[in-house]
This record gives sequence, structure tokens and C-alpha cells, in this order.
Amino acid sequence: MKVLFLTPRYPYKVDGGGLLKTKRMIDFLSNNCEVKVVSLGLGNETKSEEVNRIEYPLPFEVYSPSLVNLFKSYIKNIPLSLVRNYSKNLSDEILLLIDWADVVFVDHFIMFQYIPKEINKRVVLHQHNAEFKIWERTADKERNFFKKFALYLESFRIKKFEKSICNQSDLIFAAPNDKLALSELGVSPSKIKITYHLGDDGLLNYPISNFSTLNNDVVFLGNLSWNPNIDGIFWFLNEVWSKVLLSRPCSNIYIIGNVSCEIKEKLESFSNVKVCGFVDDLNDVLSHCKVFISPLRFGSGMKVKNITALYKGMPIVTTTIGAEGIDLEDGKNAYITDDPDVFSDSVLNLFDNPVQCEYMARSARELGLSKYSWDDNLKHIYKGIKSER
Repeated sequence: MKVLFLTPRYPYKVDGGGLLKTKRMIDFLSNNCEVKVVSLGLGNETKSEEVNRIEYPLPFEVYSPSLVNLFKSYIKNIPLSLVRNYSKNLSDEILLLIDWADVVFVDHFIMFQYIPKEINKRVVLHQHNAEFKIWERTADKERNFFKKFALYLESFRIKKFEKSICNQSDLIFAAPNDKLALSELGVSPSKIKITYHLGDDGLLNYPISNFSTLNNDVVFLGNLSWNPNIDGIFWFLNEVWSKVLLSRPCSNIYIIGNVSCEIKEKLESFSNVKVCGFVDDLNDVLSHCKVFISPLRFGSGMKVKNITALYKGMPIVTTTIGAEGIDLEDGKNAYITDDPDVFSDSVLNLFDNPVQCEYMARSARELGLSKYSWDDNLKHIYKGIKSER
């Protein structure tokens, strides 16, 4: 079987949950069938000479979320994210490669713009998120009227495009909560198969921490070029962290993930913040922290950071959005709340109770082992790709 795999960014460096899944899928499929990977990029990644991979880097002025590109998107009547991720050269290349392929696997909705309306090949769409939900929820949190209006307008345009491409696809893979959101758009639930966005299961090889010996530190994991992560960590620092420090002034928060110099400077303006950036060994930081926080207020799909915490075996404090799509149980393997006072109380309760930490950590790892297996997930995707039209 020949699979043409279209993805926005080749996973040279895995610095987020989406790229981790993309890498796992490429590796698994490459071991089971003939794969050609076609991707976009910004031209700053380390290239290789692989014959089964094609990349067309985007100039910064094309990729930039500028007013010029927004205006172009209105003229073309397509979402801004499509305009920012379009390459004519790549489009021409894909049209040729479609003839070679038996199956076209579209990894992320923005790559579906390269699929012709009339195509005689099986098309499988992998939804990293129900994208329109991210924009809707971003608009809900925006206080500026004009920005709110623009965000709602963009969510409407994305919703229209997303519904269209789902209906054009032969098969869709989506997380449980995204399946529900797409079904509400009018997409047939029968063509949507459940997939899980999973974390770094290498953490299963490490022992669960001895919480009675740990300092009262918390950890946040997430790529800080993604708006839901940026919003979430600053909400925590502004609304929750001061309450924690008032009671536990020696506590620290460790922030893991790619971060710009500008965002890093803003984070470090808060007390007791340790910005780690990208780290090669997650366990090295996670094993020194008592509580894993996931304070997301918008976004969609499963939050890979929480699956990573399950694998490590850590008590989690998260929001209802952060817990979406995952079988977390409040008080068993996580505390789930959107109230900043309850959030801080939950963190402090875990600081004071190593027995509760261990109970929640072991419950978390048990859930990760029993429900969220990479092997089962990838085999499920492969089976779907192989199915007849």
C-alpha cells in the first residue's frame, strides 16, 4: 500500500503533543507500507536527504498572521490559516503524487486545501483538533469587542471549511470530544473513528516519585507558541500562583516547552518561576515536582500534556477544558476545576498530603496503562487506512 502523508510540519524536533503523534504515525506507517511525506515548514529546520520526503518551506511573509494576509483571506473567502499555509509549488507537487498513492492521509485540516475536489483515491483526515472550537472558545474569552467579532467570524469560516472537508473525506480520525463537535456540525458519526492524542510513554519506565521527599513545586508542560498554552499559564500565574505562594513562599513553578524570548521575559517577571524551555529528558524535571498543572481555558482535542502526566504518574490539577476527552475522575487521578481559588486550594492540598499525591499518581498511571496505549492507537489508525472504500 502506498500512502501519501500530508502534514504542515515535519517532526524534526518533537516540541509538542501534535508533533509527537505525527512522528509516531510516520514511523509506524513507514514500517508497514510505502510512505511519502510532504510537508510545509519555515526553512529553519535541519534538513535530511530522505528520498521519501518532500518539503516546501514557507517564506515568513506568507506564514505571518498579518493584516495583509487577513485581507487576502477575505478576498479569497477562505480562513486565514489556509492562506498562511499555502504553497503553489507544493500544490503542484501533491497533484502529481496523488496519482502515485493508494491512500492520501491528511494530517491536520490546513493540509486539506491541497486535495482536489474530485479525487479517485481514498482520503483519510486526521483531526488534531476540532479547529473551529479553538476559535470559538478564544472569542468567548476575548474582552475587546472588535477582536471578539473578528474571532467569531474566523471561527464561522473555519467551521464552514471544516464541515466541507469532513464530508469530502472517506474516513476521519478524531478525539472523543472532537467527534462530538464534528457530529454537531452535521458530519456523519459513522465516518469518524476515535483516536487518542497520547504523550511520552517512555515515562512509564520510571518509578513513581516519593512525594514525601519532594519540595512543594509544580510543573507546566506545553509549547508556548500555542495560544491556549500561553493563555493558560498566564491565567494560572495571574489568578492562582500568588495564592499558592502566600501559603508556600518557597514553592517554584517549572515551565517546560519551547518559548520565545519575549514570552520568557514575561513569565520570569512572576515570582519563583523557572523557565526550562525545551528539554530532552522530561523525567529529569517532572521527577522533582509534586504537582502537574494543566490550566487550559480554551482549545479542543485531547491535551497531550495530561496523558504525559498519566504516564509519569503525577497528581494533576486541571480545568474542565484541560480534562476534555480523557477519562479523568475528579479526586481520583486529578482535581478538575475552573475556579482559581479552588485551583490553588487543590494544589496546596496536594502539597500537604503526600499520601493523596501517591494515591492520585498511581491511579493516573493505571489509567494511562489501561486506556491510552500507543500500540493499540497506531494499529487502529493503520486498520482504518487499509479499509476498502
